[in-house]
Amino acid sequence: MDQETAKLNERKEVGNKMYNYIKDSVHGLMTFEPICMRIIDTLQFQRLRNLHQLGAANFVYIGATHSRFEHCLGLITKEDVMCIKIAGLCHDLDHGPFSHVFDGLFLDQLRKKNIIDEAFKGHMSKDQWTCLLSTVIERYLDSNGVLCGRPSRNQRFLYDIVNNAHSGLDVDKLDYFMRDSLYTGAKMSCDTDLLIRDARVLADREDPNKLMVICFPEKLVGQIMQAFRTRYELHQYVYQHRGVRAIDYMLCNLLISANDHLTVKRQRISEVMCSMEAYQHFDDRVLLKIQESDGAELSEVRSLLNRIFSKPYYDFVGKTALTDHSQQKSVNMLLNELQQFSDVSTFR
Repeated sequence: MDQETAKLNERKEVGNKMYNYIKDSVHGLMTFEPICMRIIDTLQFQRLRNLHQLGAANFVYIGATHSRFEHCLGLITKEDVMCIKIAGLCHDLDHGPFSHVFDGLFLDQLRKKNIIDEAFKGHMSKDQWTCLLSTVIERYLDSNGVLCGRPSRNQRFLYDIVNNAHSGLDVDKLDYFMRDSLYTGAKMSCDTDLLIRDARVLADREDPNKLMVICFPEKLVGQIMQAFRTRYELHQYVYQHRGVRAIDYMLCNLLISANDHLTVKRQRISEVMCSMEAYQHFDDRVLLKIQESDGAELSEVRSLLNRIFSKPYYDFVGKTALTDHSQQKSVNMLLNELQQFSDVSTFR
């Protein structure tokens, strides 16, 4: 059976609808309506199979090979309304390769080098983009200036099911807590089924408008604390592991070095976001393209990739908590301080 998910041939007809079953490694047998299957079977959704959920962590934790495909399937339950199911399915479709390396480290470096501005110049100016957004948004505003189709004030909690801006506890996090713990060997100590079963929607007593929010009974305080403890431990021992972070920076440098010499559907790596055709083919398999290349222009990139596969990784210098005082310093000031404690002559 496929490691991430196994789609079963069995279908069940309820009323006039044909439901599909998918066997998931975390949640077991899950049921999907036809509209969900139409989304799952698109090229854009199937692309998630080639995006590791934990990015570079699979080089350190050999079992952490699960993908964003199964994570997105795992966000939905039979109790959710259809729109929330679709939101859960689609919430990661925009992800680039290697978890947050692409949309974090890589794009930050492109901005510093003004490469992003150059990439977008040939597509649309800022004035054109502003005009387009205002035209599209204004078309769907009601008389009160609210986007048409948005939930009423008493239904705002629907957003919090997938992405909870109030408590930070939502099905997105609960799913990747369980999934990442399973595949890395970390311990998941909270009862997620209990949290979901006993959650209630109540008026927020601290909100002057008494907006409805997702709440949990006091008896589950311990379980909630365990959930955030799990999040802390995953960050401490998996997401921010020194080996994982070293590979993150190596992958970032690899993508930057390959930018001018590697294309996806005739688009440079810095330009794939401007083309849906290119972006839907841009995933973790970019490493395979580099590995199979034989041109001299990618020789240094291949050397860096071989170093990721066989080590040594970038050296870990150290870490420290940022204080209010240190955050007021410029990046150059911080780099100068680091240079005083390192043999490295330059930092990028």
